[in-house]
Amino acid sequence: MNIKKPTNKSKEDINRLRMVLDYRWDPKYQPQGKPAIPESFKIVRESNPIETKQGNDLQAVFINLKWGQHLKIEEFKQFNLNDSQMHNGMLFIWCEKDNIMEIIDQLEKLGFNYVENFTTVLLSLEKILTIMPSEPQVRKITEFFSKKNIKEQKEIKKIDGLKNQDQLPDLDPTQVFWNENYTYFRKTKRTLLMFRKQSKQQLELRHQRTGDIFFDVIEKDGQNLSAIGMEYIYKMIETLLPKAQYKAGESLKMMELFADPNTQGRSGWIQVIQE
Repeated sequence: MNIKKPTNKSKEDINRLRMVLDYRWDPKYQPQGKPAIPESFKIVRESNPIETKQGNDLQAVFINLKWGQHLKIEEFKQFNLNDSQMHNGMLFIWCEKDNIMEIIDQLEKLGFNYVENFTTVLLSLEKILTIMPSEPQVRKITEFFSKKNIKEQKEIKKIDGLKNQDQLPDLDPTQVFWNENYTYFRKTKRTLLMFRKQSKQQLELRHQRTGDIFFDVIEKDGQNLSAIGMEYIYKMIETLLPKAQYKAGESLKMMELFADPNTQGRSGWIQVIQE
């Protein structure tokens, strides 16, 4: 995410909410359409994706599950990934605060070591639209001043949402956090744990310039990232593992479990949808 550093040039430059949302207008994070090459992706439907036998010589497995909806932690203990599916690669999985250790314990049994985590801070679209100006505002400097200046702000339509950067208020992002009740603190984030399969073989990794956190705007469900937020996650995995990209004549090197049922496919990926 490219965050603009505050300057003294204009009020826009110190707009904190705008700074954390700048990535939403970055062309590289716009959701992709259906891949042009049919062989570059695969979509399958299975009743229990954690028991899938899909994939061969994978470099990335992304377990994109919603805890409690797709799976309970007791059921996750059935998860197995054999050496033919992955013998040298990385696994990514969403966690909850109360099941981190159980996830780590299960994956360690399968030969994975915890290496890193990535956090998505959730912002509420409803709160953002509530504090955004919704009526036309006109400010006039009259003849009492040496210069006449008329500033107009057009009415913001909710359907346009966050497309108009200039209308974002100068606001501390903590005021628009998405909040869900939880045991001790309210939940405002999702955490993606990252694991490396134990192997003596080298795995080519491309170090990221991005940080380990980004902000996403949520409409209804804190477990559902926006399409742009999901694109950010896919791009992060694909950038980290450059040799996992699709190559004609080779098996697909990335697999997503519990993929979006409406997916059109993604180049380089096997996507397993839960029936």
